[in-house]
Amino acid sequence: MLGLYKSLVKPHIEYCSQAWAPMARHGNWSLILELEGVERSFTRMIDGLGLMTYRERLDKLNLTTLLERRVRGDLIEMFKIQEGFVGYGSDLFGRSGRTVAARSKTHRFTTNETDFFAQRVLRYWNSLPPLVKASESVTGFERGFGFMDIRKISLATTGNCHMTSLIG
Repeated sequence: MLGLYKSLVKPHIEYCSQAWAPMARHGNWSLILELEGVERSFTRMIDGLGLMTYRERLDKLNLTTLLERRVRGDLIEMFKIQEGFVGYGSDLFGRSGRTVAARSKTHRFTTNETDFFAQRVLRYWNSLPPLVKASESVTGFERGFGFMDIRKISLATTGNCHMTSLIG
C-alpha cells in the first residue's frame, strides 16, 4: 500500500507545490485538511498502523507531512537560486550584509503577498544554520538539511498555532 501511495498518489499531491502552496489563511484550511486527509487515509489503511496517531504512522513509515515537504522543497529551491544553479529568481533575493541571510530585493510585501514564494521562503531560509546554507552542492545542502528537524523550522516560522494540528 505504501508503494502505491508513493508512486501514484504522492506525486500528484506534491506537483508544483512551490507555486501553489496553500497557506493557512484566506479560507485555505479546507484545502489543506483535504490534502492532508488523503495521506491520513492511505497511512491508516496499512496493516498494523490503523490505530496509531497520524504522527506515529508517519514516523513508522519514514514519511513527513505535506507541510514539511513543501517547506523542504521551498528551501531546496531557494538554495538553487542563491547559488546560481538555476537561471531564474536571482532578481528576487540578495544577501543581507556579510551574512548568508537572504533579504527580498523587491518591495515590502503586504499581508496578501506573503504567500508568494519570494516572501514565504525567507522565514525558513533565514532560520537555517549558516553551515547548511554554505553547502557547495544541492546534494550537500539536502544532506545537511536532512539532519535538521523540519518540524521545528516549520512551527517556529509559521507563527500559526493551528499548524500543530496538521503536524502533530
